[in-house]
Amino acid sequence: EIKDIEKISIGIALPENDEDICKLFRPKNTPELLLFSSKEVADKYTGKTDKCIFRHCENAEQAKACLKNHDIKAIIIDINYGKKHDDDYLNIEDEASEARDFFYFAHENHNGTPIYFIETAERDFDREEIVSFMRKGVKGIVDGSDKNGVFAEEVESLCIKLHQQQS
Repeated sequence: EIKDIEKISIGIALPENDEDICKLFRPKNTPELLLFSSKEVADKYTGKTDKCIFRHCENAEQAKACLKNHDIKAIIIDINYGKKHDDDYLNIEDEASEARDFFYFAHENHNGTPIYFIETAERDFDREEIVSFMRKGVKGIVDGSDKNGVFAEEVESLCIKLHQQQS
């Protein structure tokens, strides 16, 4: 039934040799994304797609240098990274972590760069958390599950969307 449909995708075959059309839909250079996470999370996700370059950072100083030295199109943060407590809180401002502190820095100082949180297998976000994240300036949630290449699809779609918004 129609009410059971979750997603509809429409594909268009464009001429590969028409440069004017291609530049609207595909970036000329491979987009760079900053991934703020543990090495384990980065190792799990960075090889999943060749449509973007991941710049992995494990601390705020590395991330600040990366933002300064690279043309970062989006920031993906594992908000669970560097948690200072084992408690699960509802709101982002209650989750004391390196990732939260970097999120606040990036949001304040790089507000033109969209910020996404990655939902890892460690913890799923509930609806109220997502609303809280969006209110704080998070652009969206990237599904980090291993289901049928979902992560790669979402990141590739994100890169295309970012390019089209800037074209």
